[in-house]
Amino acid sequence: MIRFMNLNTAFLALTLVVAYGTYHVKYDAQRAAKELKAIDRDIEAEHTRERVLQADWSLLNEPTRLQKLAARHLALAPVEAKQIAAVTDLKERLQVLTASSEVDPAAEPRIVTQAGLQSGTRTIVIRR
Repeated sequence: MIRFMNLNTAFLALTLVVAYGTYHVKYDAQRAAKELKAIDRDIEAEHTRERVLQADWSLLNEPTRLQKLAARHLALAPVEAKQIAAVTDLKERLQVLTASSEVDPAAEPRIVTQAGLQSGTRTIVIRR
């Protein structure tokens, strides 16, 4: 009889341990499923935001819009034929500075005058 009660007690304890383990695994799985759904919602929200940003980007980069903005804010003019020059022509027009020489801000007007450029235009300095 004592043996039978010890065996019943052991089975009861085993049943309780298995029931607790099953309960624990079930609720861990439910918690993981909730986290997975939350992550899926976040991913879908990011995809939606990405599509909105791509639509905004394509709207902002529309060529007609950019052309209007450039005309309004930039002082651009078509390139004239006299502005196009070969690299060999630059030697004749600009003073060539060596890499060891320092660029003197006071010498800039002299370089502009020697190059035959107008004052206030951007100068190009070639260094070796």
